[in-house]
Amino acid sequence: MQHMQLSEDMQKVAKKLFNQGKNKDFNLEEVLEQFRVECHRRSHLVRIFLEIQIQATYADGILDDKEQDALKYIAQKLHFPIHELKILIQQFSTTSNNANQLTVEDAYVILGTDKSLTDKELKRVYRRLLAQHHPDKLVAKGLPEEMIKLANEKTQKIISAYELIKKYR
Repeated sequence: MQHMQLSEDMQKVAKKLFNQGKNKDFNLEEVLEQFRVECHRRSHLVRIFLEIQIQATYADGILDDKEQDALKYIAQKLHFPIHELKILIQQFSTTSNNANQLTVEDAYVILGTDKSLTDKELKRVYRRLLAQHHPDKLVAKGLPEEMIKLANEKTQKIISAYELIKKYR
């Protein structure tokens, strides 16, 4: 909550919702369906939401099988492709484990690609990722202000990865 710079009031709401989610009678399927409908096919909101969920699962430093199954369930209910979820998990794992020691291999993982791409193809992937995560574009598409810091961080990781690959090549 501090990372997202939530106000005191928003932190209280978040805690209340978190505690509701722990209740046995919490209807996750209903809530996910409501969220999916509210997103109105704005896949960037679903992507950011899943990135936040992934970050939460790594709070203890590991992603166990139960957490991974929960992420897959959420992605399916939100009509988010499982192969893209796997890429998001891999990207988060790479950046969280090697925050200060980014390797070229890590950079390719962050960009969701491999060494076989030409420079032109790599640049296209880079630009597509920037368009998906750039804070200015996400604000224009309705991303809540609280998520802008996360979008900024993701954009910086994408830029760093691309720059490292360019330097390496």
